[in-house]
Amino acid sequence: MNIAKLCELLNFIKVNNSWGTDMYYINHERNRKSIKYVDFCFDSRDGSIWYIKCRAVTGEPDKEFRIENQKDLDKFYEWLNEPLNK
Repeated sequence: MNIAKLCELLNFIKVNNSWGTDMYYINHERNRKSIKYVDFCFDSRDGSIWYIKCRAVTGEPDKEFRIENQKDLDKFYEWLNEPLNK
């Protein structure tokens, strides 16, 4: 994943899955995960982000993803959009 796609992803999380004061309760009502921290690994050789970890996820343990291609990134978005009570 490149830096532009990372920015899109972080903005998506901020809008749809953030832990902000009001968002935590809104996400609970919308049955969406709330994520408090996002860690990632940036490879300075080629500018790629290949690993993402979400910490303090509502009702779930920390979740790690290896992002090597668009299919992996799509799986991450699918996970973000899964309902809490799946």
